[in-house]
Amino acid sequence: MTVRFQNVEGIGIITLDNPPINAISQAVRAAFQKAIKEARRGNVSRLIITGNGKFFTGGADATEFGKPAEPPHLNEVLLQLVAFPAPTIAAINGTALGGGLEISLACRFRIASPKAVIGLPETNLGIVPGSGGTQRLSRLVGLAKAFDLIANGKTFSASEALAMGVVDLVADDPLQSAIAFDQAVLEKTVTVDSLPGPAADPEAEKKSRALAAKNPNLIAPLRAIDLIAASAHLPIAEGLAQERKMFIALRGSEQAEALRHIFFAERSAVAKAKEFPSDGREVKTAIVVGGGNMGAAIAYALVNARIKVTIVETDATGAERATANIKRLVDQGVDVRDDVVALMGVGHHVVLYVHDDERGVGAVVQAGHPGLLFRRASCRRRPESARRQATQNSFPSGSSITMWSRWPSSMSSRTRVAPASTSSAAFARIHPSRISGSTGRSPATRMSTCIRFLATFRSGTNRKPMAGPTPSGSTIDAPPSNS
Repeated sequence: MTVRFQNVEGIGIITLDNPPINAISQAVRAAFQKAIKEARRGNVSRLIITGNGKFFTGGADATEFGKPAEPPHLNEVLLQLVAFPAPTIAAINGTALGGGLEISLACRFRIASPKAVIGLPETNLGIVPGSGGTQRLSRLVGLAKAFDLIANGKTFSASEALAMGVVDLVADDPLQSAIAFDQAVLEKTVTVDSLPGPAADPEAEKKSRALAAKNPNLIAPLRAIDLIAASAHLPIAEGLAQERKMFIALRGSEQAEALRHIFFAERSAVAKAKEFPSDGREVKTAIVVGGGNMGAAIAYALVNARIKVTIVETDATGAERATANIKRLVDQGVDVRDDVVALMGVGHHVVLYVHDDERGVGAVVQAGHPGLLFRRASCRRRPESARRQATQNSFPSGSSITMWSRWPSSMSSRTRVAPASTSSAAFARIHPSRISGSTGRSPATRMSTCIRFLATFRSGTNRKPMAGPTPSGSTIDAPPSNS
């Protein structure tokens, strides 16, 4: 059952129940619409919408985006919720993203769990909210906050939602709070649709457009800004119509299709990463060998995972090029934390290690040309006592990754003067030629998978080679130490 309706002593309760995230599929929309009609016939004194499990709802069923839209559409169902004769309450028991927040905004009152995660992340998938998000959220929080939250696809906590006015109450048990809430207070609540449009804010709009212009090839953020700005002067019905029209136009675009592909690739990568054992130690530092486009992107991803990164290049010219690549990524970042630049250092082979503690570097990624000359030039400093303990695995779909618990002796047989504290460095090598090879999946998919894998990789002193079944079903064994 995708949606359940209960009439408990005159209180209507609609529960979204479509595990694992209560995605709003066509079947859910149809059942939701039916439940609203049943509640209307039951003459309930209030109608509560909640979700089963840890999710209110994670939003639209993304697997439907590549298919023709089938009725009933969520925007139409929510108009019936807005017009419901009794007070409506969203009991946000957990994550409420995309259509989940839009369902909440169609209710008169919103109660959230302290653990709830809320937001409209549609622009990250190349689309705009399609069921009232741009028009209703702006009426609650004003244009400046709406620009920031929607155009940047941000999520926020329940406490933040309360401070902004997105929710009216935070409670440990939102459903029980909704059931017990004072009826007299509820009767005085009004729908968001009945609120006046937000005041125009040209300065906030200008700032938001300038931020979106840092990624000029992304269409959805700019279209979202257009719709939010229009909410200041358009009647709600006209604004909703324009929003829906833009949503339909973008959902079938090539850019949205590509971003959905990356979205599913990242989810798959996280799932694959969980198959690998962890000793529970956090990776705090990393070295990326090679500061080209790929190396800079890997370093940037690791830094955003709060891992301190040093990029290693063969000479000063390479270091300058790597610095430029990193600066470009930072400048293009939509929401760059203040510590991004502070966490990232760029140098050539003279500057090889960044130390956080006595264990030294936690992970190393080779993102440069796989030739031996490059490796020798960039990895000239290593532990005196280093010995090779390698494991090999094709992960995933042809992306060649090798991990060492210590610096491999085959990479250099000369200078051995690095501090002893780096002797437990873990090394992960991503072979560029395999990343870009034709193995049935796009380079972006495999690169994203590898980055996600590295972000969840854990290493520590005297880490043993991994053993056990691999994603392909084979077994990982350490090659001979003299190989």
